[in-house]
Amino acid sequence: MTRISTATAIPKRRIAVAALVAALLSAAAFTATSPTTASASPGDAHCDRGDFCMWYNYNFVGGIFQYAGSASDLRRNFFEGNPTQQVSRNTASVQNAGKSATRAYVLAYDRPFWKSSTQNPKNGKLCIRQGTVTNLPSNWVDNIMSYRWVTPGECVTSATMVL
Repeated sequence: MTRISTATAIPKRRIAVAALVAALLSAAAFTATSPTTASASPGDAHCDRGDFCMWYNYNFVGGIFQYAGSASDLRRNFFEGNPTQQVSRNTASVQNAGKSATRAYVLAYDRPFWKSSTQNPKNGKLCIRQGTVTNLPSNWVDNIMSYRWVTPGECVTSATMVL
């Protein structure tokens, strides 16, 4: 019968415990730095304060685009969580989380570079008020190609529809 000496068993036990602790710490660090896929309110991603956010699908799911600035051409942007899907003409729900008087309302356009598709300057523009969290009306689903932050007065007088 072979005996294991106490001097040999203790270092092996310490090595095993140290390896376990290292593995747990690595897992904790990975979890802390990895993006989450858990649901946030609304939908599957959180819209940060100060951002204008758009989701690929109704009810705030399917990938999010969020940006604190104005976007003149959404054909160059893709959804987080759906990185192959272009934002331009692929949006079904929105949230305006603007936080200041100068970035309170969003004026969305149905063409790039803040242009509308018709001769009537009000058509092809959608005003989205600060605090709005909604699915888009059917005539605006998959129609936003650019947007910019504007004052409440400019938004309301420039658009045919106000959300």
